[in-house]
Amino acid sequence: MKRALALVLALALCLTSCANPRVTVVVVWHSFAGARERALQVLVDQWNAANRTGSVVVAERRDAALMRAAMLDGKGRGAEPALTLATPSMAALLFRNGLARQLDDYIALSSEQGGFSPEDRSDLFDFVFRSGRTREGKTIGLGYGGAARAMFYNRDWLRSEGLDGPPRDLDRLATVCGRASDPLRGTQCLISQADAATYADWLYMFGGSLATDEGTQAFAPRFSSQTSITSTARLGIFANAGLIRRALNAQQPRDEFAAGRSLFSFDWTDQLADYRTAVKDGANFEWGVASPPAPAGAGQVGYQGWVWTLTPGDPEREDAAWRFVRWMLDEPQSSLWASRTRELPVRASAVNRLRSRDGLDAASADALIRLARQAVVTPVVSGWGCIEIGLGDAVAEVFEGRLTVEVLARAQAVALAQASQYCVPRALSATP
Repeated sequence: MKRALALVLALALCLTSCANPRVTVVVVWHSFAGARERALQVLVDQWNAANRTGSVVVAERRDAALMRAAMLDGKGRGAEPALTLATPSMAALLFRNGLARQLDDYIALSSEQGGFSPEDRSDLFDFVFRSGRTREGKTIGLGYGGAARAMFYNRDWLRSEGLDGPPRDLDRLATVCGRASDPLRGTQCLISQADAATYADWLYMFGGSLATDEGTQAFAPRFSSQTSITSTARLGIFANAGLIRRALNAQQPRDEFAAGRSLFSFDWTDQLADYRTAVKDGANFEWGVASPPAPAGAGQVGYQGWVWTLTPGDPEREDAAWRFVRWMLDEPQSSLWASRTRELPVRASAVNRLRSRDGLDAASADALIRLARQAVVTPVVSGWGCIEIGLGDAVAEVFEGRLTVEVLARAQAVALAQASQYCVPRALSATP
């Protein structure tokens, strides 16, 4: 019934726009389901209820793997969307095919013209502007939602070791891990999946980067750099010594942690509520969230999220689409998205609303802000989903004790070969 009503509403809106040429219809394509799709629809309904700036927004779901082909087909028939909300790799693919326009001219506008004030820029997290920035420095999209990588820790367990919080460097982490890992008791220091995100975690601990700096004309991976080799070799040492255990599925790190069998867990910030429930139902201990250990001043954590892209077209439609995106980046809309999806808000000020309205505790709120500010986005290349698959396979080999130098050299070769392809990313699903 709800879907039928939504279709009737969309038809009515389109009919209204045909009768009134001053109304611009802004079609948004996404690949969401569940909580994300419902949150997007609520926000679209709010926009339409106020009929802001004379535009009407219609959200439509499209399969992520088929979105590019559908847009090319739609462009040929004049039926392409005005906006897409997809992964950075999809944004890069759309831009390469002329299906996403550069946004730097809109971003440069004054706040009165629909751009950003100095206060906006200080409140918005960096991942908003970096998630859709190409290697050449062109902004082809704006980041939205998503999650940052975090280290969950058992505070009671650490206190029994004489520590007030998690170690801030890898040597101290190794010492604590050595005491925590006990096969006889069935305990381990850290449990994590063997995937591309795990590689990034360890690389960031050493202050490394997944690719060459911005300003270059092409994607150049750093998977076989000296920093990559050093950090990944340390990961292999931890794995071979039993200090880090490879998870068999995405839920195992949380389950082992909640049962009190794992001192630390690498997971994503959108899992905060699930950890809170699991710990309460499990061993019920005091716990916290922190950044992984890192060199002084590094403070980098991985981030995966979504990107708004704007399809080239009629200037009036482009302007209407930009106004909707700009509205979605305001604090009330960002707060609603974060509340309903558990993803990160795009603004630090939105976290305060989550505290007052949703009961987010002060420690978790502070951790969210800190991790969001430390978030490092993945390179905006069309083949990143394919590259992650190859990199994940390489990390699995490191867990198995394979030679780090050879493994990373193969991963770098795969990355260069796949950089112009497209694969749906494994790590961030379209459903919660």
